[in-house]
Amino acid sequence: MAGEERDPKVLEEIRQQYRLNEPIPVQYFYWMKGVLSGNLGESMRLKSSVASLVAEKLPVTLQLAGMAIIVALGIGIPAGIISAVKRTRRGTMAPTSSRFGASARPISGWAS
Repeated sequence: MAGEERDPKVLEEIRQQYRLNEPIPVQYFYWMKGVLSGNLGESMRLKSSVASLVAEKLPVTLQLAGMAIIVALGIGIPAGIISAVKRTRRGTMAPTSSRFGASARPISGWAS
């Protein structure tokens, strides 16, 4: 944010603008006060309101979550029915595979 030269005046302006000179609990208080009043702050990278960024991405996120639920139910309900009806050694395959599926989720931050 301060550029390649990191001018001390620019650094001080940034610290004052974002209250970085304040202790962490004070910074948190100001942030929480803003959140409770509906102000989520400004993106440092995009220089845009965080609330508008969240609102912009929310429809796609909800669509993705909805499709994931539909796929999970589409696989899980038939697997549960088959597992309940066919209670043989092969019938234990669905619960075993469902446990594997629950543990095979991405690790947050792994790809970054």
